[in-house]
Amino acid sequence: MPRKNLPFWAKTTQSEKPSKLPTTERDGNKEEAFASSSKKRVSGTKGPKVDVTVNAVVIEDYAKANHKDEAQKGTQTPIYPDPTYGEFNKADEKPGFWAKRAAEAPWGLGATDLHQPGTLLNRLSRMPLQREPILQSDTEHRKRAKLSGEEFDHQIGRQKDQINALIGQAVGKRLDSDNACERCVSLNGKFNACVSVPGMNECASCTWDLQWKCTFANRGEKKQGLAPQNGILNEMLALMKSIDSIEPQDQEHAARLALQKQFLAQQIFEEAERLGCF
Repeated sequence: MPRKNLPFWAKTTQSEKPSKLPTTERDGNKEEAFASSSKKRVSGTKGPKVDVTVNAVVIEDYAKANHKDEAQKGTQTPIYPDPTYGEFNKADEKPGFWAKRAAEAPWGLGATDLHQPGTLLNRLSRMPLQREPILQSDTEHRKRAKLSGEEFDHQIGRQKDQINALIGQAVGKRLDSDNACERCVSLNGKFNACVSVPGMNECASCTWDLQWKCTFANRGEKKQGLAPQNGILNEMLALMKSIDSIEPQDQEHAARLALQKQFLAQQIFEEAERLGCF
């Protein structure tokens, strides 16, 4: 068939025509060429060679981990320090996390009593903190489960008496071995020190463990009539009640009232101790 007249740019010789390769072969050549050029570009850059595939996977995993952490930030629960364990009558430690938490009484069962004038928890929360509550450590005849901070916090909030016991242990008067209750001396108390608390017939450890009868209970029943017969103590209690009824005018006034109540609470404690009320 005669060739038609074509434009000069369309005229090609047989040798200039593209080779008729199978589709797969042509595609394979293209892929090889692309891979080769990519390697050249990567190897031609300065610095160490980078495995693009591996780094892409690492970056993706890192992003997923970060998103997971961000999602969990809003659902994290407070972290409480584990309670301290110690031998009986070990030296006091300065008030720490659990003493301060007891004074704040954030548990549901204590929230009402804390701000209700006249309640035991309200009175104890105004007394100065003396020590950090320390739990009794293991003995030869009794092994105790070591509680985490969250487990201990859950135990405290289960009953009102246990809230009172914790703050009582932090603010009350520590007794030596000669005056401690029998249960604490036998190393069966909740805490590592026997502490008497104004307003409690039992020590703080026995108040915590409600099933036990503290040896202080009998002493308290015998001395119960002393306090009402003392005019000074009654006057101080009446003064505390009147201060509680005052509405502070501003922050400075509130601070002065708080100092007065703290000082008065200490005086009440000392007077009750002098009378042998606990």
